[in-house]
Amino acid sequence: MDKQYLETEFNTFFEFDTANRSVVTSTLAKMFAEHMAAPIEAQVEQLRDELKTLRNAAGPFAKLMRHTSGQIPADRLSFADWHALAKACAGDTATERPNV
Repeated sequence: MDKQYLETEFNTFFEFDTANRSVVTSTLAKMFAEHMAAPIEAQVEQLRDELKTLRNAAGPFAKLMRHTSGQIPADRLSFADWHALAKACAGDTATERPNV
């Protein structure tokens, strides 16, 4: 978030009663902070979901790696494990499935 974006949002959000734009109530200031934080919070939540998906996809592989010398025993993983990892590596971390 750069200063220009913040300035634009500020000017759009507030209506001033005076020409010098010097007075903002604490209630409006809090509302503006919530207004600015909401999209960031949504993005953080989305990134948390993506991280959870990636961790879940890598989990079976990490578990096996603890008991091997570095090679992944492919026969001890399901196709679902490989599919989840391939999707995660391709950037497909959406938790919802599209309607087909």
